[in-house]
Amino acid sequence: MSSRTLTLGILAGLVTGMLWGIVFVVPQLLPQFSALELSLGRYFFFAIASCTTLRETLRHWRGFDRGDKWQVFWLSASGFWLYTLLLFWAVALAGGVLTTLVIGLLPVTIPLFAKKTLKLDAGFALGLALIVIGLGVLEAKPLLAGSAGVPLLGWLPLLSCLVLWTWFGIANTRFVQKHPAAKVSLTNLMGLSSFIILAVICLFAVDLKALVAQPHFGAFVFWSAVVGFGSSWLANWFWNICSSLVPATISGPLVVAETSFGLLYTFIFQHRLPDGAELAAMLLFAFGVFLALHAEIGRRKAVLT
Repeated sequence: MSSRTLTLGILAGLVTGMLWGIVFVVPQLLPQFSALELSLGRYFFFAIASCTTLRETLRHWRGFDRGDKWQVFWLSASGFWLYTLLLFWAVALAGGVLTTLVIGLLPVTIPLFAKKTLKLDAGFALGLALIVIGLGVLEAKPLLAGSAGVPLLGWLPLLSCLVLWTWFGIANTRFVQKHPAAKVSLTNLMGLSSFIILAVICLFAVDLKALVAQPHFGAFVFWSAVVGFGSSWLANWFWNICSSLVPATISGPLVVAETSFGLLYTFIFQHRLPDGAELAAMLLFAFGVFLALHAEIGRRKAVLT
């Protein structure tokens, strides 16, 4: 792997994180809309963007074997429509900060499971422990204040998102490295399939007339376009570039950019700085990720030499 290839892959991963981070603040901007409605709006615009190269997309689709076609379906669920439903639900129940930090475990879980072994060296294990402690500090904050923490129902979508995207991060990398010429087509296929599935669900679960009549429908359309075009189609285009240039043990840790920008956007929206518990959790989280990544990069260098 050349230094130029590595640099391009890392830059693509950082741009992806900047775009993905917007998703964490949208449910806070539009609390009057349900997770299903927000997801429908996002993937409506994602589908529009996915039609820009429809002929090429269909050509690649026809070239996939049956196993590849099923893989595209599972990738669209774990990385997009099902993941987004759970993510918006998690933000509504657990808040933007905790959701962002839990999803921030991806830089550790992706390289951990990409190695196909649960054997950890000391540095990686210490980093993981610090991240868990950081999450504990954040969850202990409301308990010490005499109020209830995040309910069990709030942890369900959080942990589900973590599991889904850990698998997606690894499987997507393998898929685009197997089909490097289909990077854009894969993005388009996942966008189109996600919209079709959500549209069918919404026919039975969403009152579209009431949705359009909402007083903040204009803001809903605007932010749906932002996350549909930017945080979905464009972001996944950059992510597939990253995934095609670097292995999952490197692309996975780059997801930390999503966490960083997600927290930044959340605090900007709330017009405040992080409080003591949030700052302590963020520092523990950042140092834990650093230790885990340092250990993983060191391991890869040792293998290469």
